[in-house]
Amino acid sequence: MQDIVQVAGAFVGMFLAVFEFIERHEVSFTAAATIVIAFFTLALAYSTNRLWRESVKASAIASTTEEFMRRSNLFFIIQRGYNYDFPRKPGEGNDWENQPN
Repeated sequence: MQDIVQVAGAFVGMFLAVFEFIERHEVSFTAAATIVIAFFTLALAYSTNRLWRESVKASAIASTTEEFMRRSNLFFIIQRGYNYDFPRKPGEGNDWENQPN
């Protein structure tokens, strides 16, 4: 039992030492955190600016829907019946009898 008390006392002592260190250097920790936040904000601004420039380029390249579809690597079928709007058969879904409000 005495060993447990000694170990607990050591942990409490370490915790208090760390707490006192942080308390003594509170201004330094605040300054360091402010610098980290500033760099992170600059990184976000840089990324947002790059994303904005790329979207402007993309919209200039594909100024019309037809041009976008011609250049896009995505495959769309605009004809009715191909994009999940085909009629269901009775029993395919559990909401067949429900009418929309």
